[in-house]
Amino acid sequence: MCAPPSAAATSRASAATPRSRRPWSNSTHGLTLAPFHIADDARYHAYFKRVEPVVVFGAADSGVRNRARGDGLTFLDVLWEQAPFVSSGRFVGAVRALAGTWLAEGLFTRAERVRVVAAAVGADLRR
Repeated sequence: MCAPPSAAATSRASAATPRSRRPWSNSTHGLTLAPFHIADDARYHAYFKRVEPVVVFGAADSGVRNRARGDGLTFLDVLWEQAPFVSSGRFVGAVRALAGTWLAEGLFTRAERVRVVAAAVGADLRR
């Protein structure tokens, strides 16, 4: 025989109201709630937010600010979307190409591009 739901469980269930415009979502106290998986492949973690103010590879710190482009993605966001890298050479090549793009878009100076690529070359990312 199943026990009836507790008063706390009933209270929590009644606090969330379905939202008709967004399937599988609810709202409570002015906040929209959605399930963890909504058929997309966006990387997401419920308890961890990556904050990288400076472009750093392992212990190799470039000293260059990890700037965001117009869509809000930072240099490291765009770089890590290309991972995994099969070799150090591919990693450095990806950093070099992306740093060139950031330079062309005015997000890095020439000196900053050189420092970011040098940090990638000098990084010891082997496990």
